[in-house]
Amino acid sequence: MKKICIISIRGSIVYDGMGSCVPDSICEVVKRWIQERDGKYDFSYHRVNLHGKKNPRRNLQAIKEADILLFISYSEFIYHIKNRIGGWEYRRSWNDLLDIREIINPDKQVVWLFSSDNRDDTELFEKYVFPDKPIKIVMFDENLKSPVWKRNGYDRYGWLGNVHSRKIDWIKSEYNKLKVKPERTIDFIYWGSSKRLSVGGGNVGDEMYRGYGKNKTDYRKYSITKGIESGDERHLYLKAIKKDKNINSYFIGSFKGDGFTSNEKWKPMKDILPLLFQSKITICFNWHDDGSNITSRLYECIGSGVIPILVGNYGKEVSEFIGIENKDYYRVSSVQDCMKLIYKLKNTID
Repeated sequence: MKKICIISIRGSIVYDGMGSCVPDSICEVVKRWIQERDGKYDFSYHRVNLHGKKNPRRNLQAIKEADILLFISYSEFIYHIKNRIGGWEYRRSWNDLLDIREIINPDKQVVWLFSSDNRDDTELFEKYVFPDKPIKIVMFDENLKSPVWKRNGYDRYGWLGNVHSRKIDWIKSEYNKLKVKPERTIDFIYWGSSKRLSVGGGNVGDEMYRGYGKNKTDYRKYSITKGIESGDERHLYLKAIKKDKNINSYFIGSFKGDGFTSNEKWKPMKDILPLLFQSKITICFNWHDDGSNITSRLYECIGSGVIPILVGNYGKEVSEFIGIENKDYYRVSSVQDCMKLIYKLKNTID
C-alpha cells in the first residue's frame, strides 16, 4: 500500500470547515479525496489537521517513509525574500524545511503540489524550496493548471476554472442564515496583503538555529533571495483608495511598506464574512503571469454580493458563466479609471 503524507511547511493548517483557514477549498477537496480512498492508501500528516480543531504535530518520520509528499502551499514565496517576513513562525518553519530537505529522497518519492498562490509554483519548489534535490513535482494550483484539464466536456476556461469556486455556495448559505440582512454601508473593502516583492535578485546567505538566548544550538546555513519588484501595482490602487476621505473603506491584512495601514490584521474568512455582507465594492488583482488567472477573491465576491473591479487582464479568458455579466464593464487599467468607477458604483448600490 502506497504511503501519502499531507504536509504544510509554513504554519500549521487546521481545517475545521470552509472559512477556517486560507487554503480552505483545497483542504476540502483533499479531505474528500482522502475519504474516497480510505483503505487504498496509508495517509499520514505533518502540521496538517483536516479533521477538527486540534493543533497538528510535526511528523518527519512520516515524510521520510512516504512514497508521495502532498504539499498544501500558500504564500511560500514570501519566506524566500530577505526581510519580507520574520518572527517565530519564520524561524520555526525554516528549521522545519531544512529538516525536510535532509530526509526527502528524489529516487523514491514524488511531490504533489497543491498551491493556493500563483507564485507557489513548480519553479519555486524546484529552485528555492528543494534546491539540489531533483525530486519530481506534479502541480495542481488553484486555477487547475495541468498539462491536460478536461472535466465533463469543459476546459478550464469554460468551466468555473478555480477550485475556490467551492466558496460560492458556502458564503451564500452563511448569508441566508442571517435573520436581518445588513445594510451595505462600507463603500470599499479589501482583504489580503502586499505583493510588491517577489523571489529573485540573487541569493544571500543566512543562518538558522534552534533555541533562544544563550541556549541556541544546531546552527545551519541556507540561502534566501534579496527579492525583486514583482511588477504588481495593487499598492498604488489601494493607497489611493485608502487616502480618499470620500470613500468609506475598510482594509484587512498586512500592507507593510505600502504607505498605509490596515484597519485590522488578517483573520479567517469566516470572520471576514460579516464585513463583506456590509460592503459594496472590492478589487481583484493577479500577478506573476499575464494576470488573466482568477483567484479566490472573485468567488468570495460572487458569494457575498460584493462587486469586483477587475484590474488589467484579470479573468479575461474566463467565460462569463462564472457569474458576472458584462465583466469588462468592471475592468480598469489605471488608478484613475478605478477611482472613477468606484465613485460611479458606490452611490448606486443600496
